Amino acid sequence: MAGKVYMGGEDYEKEFTPKDYLTTFYSFDSGTVAEQEIVKFSLQNLYQTFSTGGVGGDVLIDIGSGPTIYQLLSACEVFREIIATDYTPQNLQELQKWLKKEPGAYDWSSIVQHVCELEGDRSRWQEKEAKLRRTVTRAYCVNDGLYFVVARKGPSA
Repeated sequence: MAGKVYMGGEDYEKEFTPKDYLTTFYSFDSGTVAEQEIVKFSLQNLYQTFSTGGVGGDVLIDIGSGPTIYQLLSACEVFREIIATDYTPQNLQELQKWLKKEPGAYDWSSIVQHVCELEGDRSRWQEKEAKLRRTVTRAYCVNDGLYFVVARKGPSA
């Protein structure tokens, strides 16, 4: 991951490796203290945004989800449904691995535990994961202005 330069969407789509990205930037076990603090700062701000009662509703559309779930952990408490979108299929495939509990999916447990600690009960992290998996109902790939469904869970609308 380090040292790669992406010149445009095509390079990004061909060369970007979601698992390397996640391991580099979203692991409390690796990376620098600064990177860990940035993640904690983001989680704290997302928690504050969604827990104050000012933001919530029926559907949240996350534009540019990437292969990540951290930005949705507090949101799943105040939205009935979350739709994830991204530019590259490989990002959404990595996201789907986690949503479906597939072997080799990225382990978000330390991030989820941190959010649960912010919410007051670190021990309920498995409940939080289950709730997020239920709440993220669709994942769309957005490519050159076209939307196509990568995956859909649940009954047809």
